[in-house]
Amino acid sequence: MHLLSTTIFISILALLFASPVAALGIHRDMYCYRESAEVPTEDIQALITELETIDPTETASILASTYYSWPFRGMILCVFNKFIMHHTHLARNEAAKALQTIFDKCCDKDEPWCMGGYQQWHGDSGLYLD
Repeated sequence: MHLLSTTIFISILALLFASPVAALGIHRDMYCYRESAEVPTEDIQALITELETIDPTETASILASTYYSWPFRGMILCVFNKFIMHHTHLARNEAAKALQTIFDKCCDKDEPWCMGGYQQWHGDSGLYLD
């Protein structure tokens, strides 16, 4: 799967959608949640491993104005396609890379809990999503 400029929004969330209102800005397309449910860091790392090793090139279809999610233990990895007219796809290993970026920027691997974050990512349709 080759990547073009389609942006997909990836968030790691505990149980249901967390509010990014109180987010700490890192840069324009990435931020960490400061107030949300805490997710065990070992669960985040386990989901990254699962996405990288079990059918890593399998793609998820993300229809226009919808989301796709990977529920895992007590959290949900969500991919949002906010573009209203176009569909895109995201491979499991690309979702793992986005989740790894969130983990690296927002979580302390030595701490038992992480609140997650938000990361823009890229699908395969070639359309920019905001």
